[in-house]
Amino acid sequence: MSDLLSIQNLRLGLAAWDTRPTWPKDLHATFYQELATAQSDGLTEAWWSRIVDHLAAWVALRPRSKADITDCGLPVLGDLQREADAIRATSNQANPVIGACPWATASGLFDVAKKIKNVESPVFASKLCHFILPGVFPVIDGELIGNTSREYRSYWQECRHEWNACSIEADLHAEIRARVPENNSAGFPWRTKLFELCKAGEKAAT
Repeated sequence: MSDLLSIQNLRLGLAAWDTRPTWPKDLHATFYQELATAQSDGLTEAWWSRIVDHLAAWVALRPRSKADITDCGLPVLGDLQREADAIRATSNQANPVIGACPWATASGLFDVAKKIKNVESPVFASKLCHFILPGVFPVIDGELIGNTSREYRSYWQECRHEWNACSIEADLHAEIRARVPENNSAGFPWRTKLFELCKAGEKAAT
């Protein structure tokens, strides 16, 4: 049984989320649908321009400029597409979830993403990978979850391990289902979002 993935931690995490007045009550469910629509033609230059704007809004670029990150990302769009396709192929899922592929497969996308900003912090790369495959890559960020680790692999593996040990996944889904519009539920990254919220709740409890 997972100690992290609990109703108590989830409720504390939701309370912490709700203290951010600009964060959406639907836990970004509408945003994830927008991300899926933006990817419908692949990871194109038009897609990248929109994603850089989103990365800026999610405070992932600083101290770099949008123009700088845009220029650094354009040459590797094909690599990002290839690695994302490899994850989907290994998982045999159009919208794969964490646990459907090993880190050895998932790491390829993360490594390409990390080269764009070329910094030790995993925040930028985790957010970019989350925008591409939200169900596979949990966000790592200091603001909500208090995690400032420079090692994303262990964080990713923790998420996967916690879900392997979780026996109340349906109960956790039910706890946030009212926030996720029915028409956005199919593409909602339940596991990575619930993990993020429970990590925030764990932080709030300490």
